[in-house]
Amino acid sequence: IAALEAEQADLNAQLSAPEIFKDYEKAGSLQARAEEIETLLLEKLERWEMLEGKQNGG
Repeated sequence: IAALEAEQADLNAQLSAPEIFKDYEKAGSLQARAEEIETLLLEKLERWEMLEGKQNGG
């Protein structure tokens, strides 16, 4: 999860730079990866919460 969060922060920094939109192909691939990471993070966090609930007797 930490590695995905770090990659997400890096991608967000790149996507917030004004010059990125001069390269539409790169911007598109960065945006696609950012969306993929968002999905992966949600899946992993849901799994973590489920496992934490089991550990706590839920």
